[in-house]
Amino acid sequence: MRIGIDARMMGPDSRGIGRYVERLLTHLAELDNENEYTVFTRTEAAALVPKNMKTVIAGIRWYTLAEQMKLGKIFDAEKLDLILVPHWNAPLGLKTPLAMTIHDMILWEFPSLASTTLSPLAFFAKYFFYRLVVAKNAERAKIVFTVSESAKNSILRNLMISPEKIIVTPLGIDPFDTGHSPSVVPPYILSVGSGYPHKNMATFFKVAKELMASDPQLRTVVAGTDPAFAGKLKKQAGEIVGKDIDRVKFAGLVSDPELGELYKNANALIFTSEAEGFGLPPLEAALAGTPVIASNIDTSREMLGKAVPLVRPTDAAGFAAAYRKIMADPSRKTSLLSAAKARALTFSWERTARLTAEGFKRVFSTR
Repeated sequence: MRIGIDARMMGPDSRGIGRYVERLLTHLAELDNENEYTVFTRTEAAALVPKNMKTVIAGIRWYTLAEQMKLGKIFDAEKLDLILVPHWNAPLGLKTPLAMTIHDMILWEFPSLASTTLSPLAFFAKYFFYRLVVAKNAERAKIVFTVSESAKNSILRNLMISPEKIIVTPLGIDPFDTGHSPSVVPPYILSVGSGYPHKNMATFFKVAKELMASDPQLRTVVAGTDPAFAGKLKKQAGEIVGKDIDRVKFAGLVSDPELGELYKNANALIFTSEAEGFGLPPLEAALAGTPVIASNIDTSREMLGKAVPLVRPTDAAGFAAAYRKIMADPSRKTSLLSAAKARALTFSWERTARLTAEGFKRVFSTR
């Protein structure tokens, strides 16, 4: 069968959905010899398309009117049996049979003006369109992929689709190629995340304040923040942390080697998120050999099990107590690190691709 994959979000510095697509293509190219693949991508990402897949340049920006008006015609022109769009934003006018990936329903369940730089009117207009496109595409899709059982349950709570249509394809975890660490690194706790409201950074800053107050050597590092939210986050940190704000470093968006170094050298990753589709940072940190303390949400329980301490998302004192317990007990720390790393190693991109290929086969077997 002829399968298309929308890889426009893929790029030389792929993150998030772009990285998911890139890794998926790489492993599908290695393990799926039954189907022919056509990859739609931007000129600057064409070199990332595996050699045994056809490349079609489609330089249309995502989340735009042009995407809805023009992209479907580009897909349909290839006369495919199925096309995978790795997000919710497939063109509504698309005639080719659709497969889609819904990574989470966070925007659907937690709409917030704090998550945008748009005016209220523009935000709610965009939110209405988002809900329309998600619902329509999920309804007509032949199959819906998602990244966790938690995300699947969220989809079923909000969309009128059959559970049999959804296939869970957990993501893989990439080990980071780090450089040489400095000989002396000041001790610090780490947060990695976009800065969106559901990341619950208020709790993280309360944890940082408490821990830094009792340890004058401890620092705090915040990485991965979307530039659009950096100003708000720094203001929030100043209001909560107070006099010790000069001990908080905002690293912003960092390269993979830089992020690897931050994970490797941190005393612990403190993950206070209130909602996740998958939740990469705790698993990435575990793979780097760093202690993790995570929020006790469905996704954390699914992905991490009992391998790391889990704390109620708003319980700053609980996070601080869990951190101190790890730091005070080397044997417990060693045991937790071993369990968490073993857990992280169970997630592979090969499995993601294999489950995706099985999903394609299911579509074609029921035609």
